[in-house]
Amino acid sequence: MEESDDLSVIEETLAHAKTDYLEAPEGCEILAASEIILALLGNKRKKLPEIAKEWLSNNKKLDPTKLKKKAIKALDKVVSEDSELNELWQDSDKYKA
Repeated sequence: MEESDDLSVIEETLAHAKTDYLEAPEGCEILAASEIILALLGNKRKKLPEIAKEWLSNNKKLDPTKLKKKAIKALDKVVSEDSELNELWQDSDKYKA
């Protein structure tokens, strides 16, 4: 993503949600991509890695509005029954139904 100056990597990441079963690494990538979208939309994000902050600083004029619905659908997949990340959360002590 560091070399990208557009939203193509974010869009490709959100497309992971189109699988029948979402593996945990791809679920984590969707969460990260969604955080980037939120930040570009003006929502302050507190715990972003420095590399993400730098990318955002260099690309703050990008408009992710067209990706909002895709991000919501992808996040729905992350918390669905067809997601390894959701299964791992449910198996943890921190899961609250």
